[in-house]
Amino acid sequence: MANLPAAQWNSAVLSAQGRTVPASKTPSMRSREVTVHGVDLEAGIGFGDLPVDFLAALCSDIAG
Repeated sequence: MANLPAAQWNSAVLSAQGRTVPASKTPSMRSREVTVHGVDLEAGIGFGDLPVDFLAALCSDIAG
């Protein structure tokens, strides 16, 4: 991603869930996945430890 030209950040990419999203969303999507899997793997954090706005966005995305 460090080498992705600025013009390419608006390019459409296919997510693992089969959704088409702009490339600019992939860093935050990856960060979210790492955070959720940290909870799944019992790495010392739980959902109650995560910021409320992160959890609200996660719930909204899942419900959508």
